[in-house]
Amino acid sequence: MKKIIIFITILSLSILCIGCTKEDKTDWNPPIKGLVWGMSMDDVKEVLSGKESEISVIDGITYMKFKEKCKTVYGVELASTCIFEKDMKLYRFQGICDETEVPVIKNKLEESYGDYFSKTQPSNGTQWVSERVMDCKDYEEIMKRFYEKYGDLPDYDIMKIDFQHSSLVSFNLIESGNQIGTLIVNGGKQVLVDTLLSD
Repeated sequence: MKKIIIFITILSLSILCIGCTKEDKTDWNPPIKGLVWGMSMDDVKEVLSGKESEISVIDGITYMKFKEKCKTVYGVELASTCIFEKDMKLYRFQGICDETEVPVIKNKLEESYGDYFSKTQPSNGTQWVSERVMDCKDYEEIMKRFYEKYGDLPDYDIMKIDFQHSSLVSFNLIESGNQIGTLIVNGGKQVLVDTLLSD
């Protein structure tokens, strides 16, 4: 009888430990070491200090395009552009790899995000998406602050529905057509959530 109790105890502890180690540690930040969503332009320049960049502003959005390729955490070099919102926070990353590197970067992305394939895939590539806003542990607080910030706007209800159901971050790899080899990483919702929670 004692052996059965000991066996059940060990089995229960093993299951508990496995459950604990399944915590999601996937990194949804831009694919260059040191870059995180919401960084200022100065912070991005510091992380990529050896890279010369040119800056342009279109409709209040700032584009920082690097003149030489940047090595990603996947070991693939990309001609990279960091994109900042009007408050000068990094919210989007775009990079282009050589066509021959597309299978390499796809394999690396599948290793990192294979469990997060989007239910609707683009016709010209592959998309991976992180959790939705409504699945965040701080969802109630986020929505309360979202209402405080945007509740008076006429199209608030449409904004709210889009916001709730949107993924915090998406990775899109274009594998065919004119933009083949383009990786678009959009962290706009993550930046907005972080901003709301820090207000």
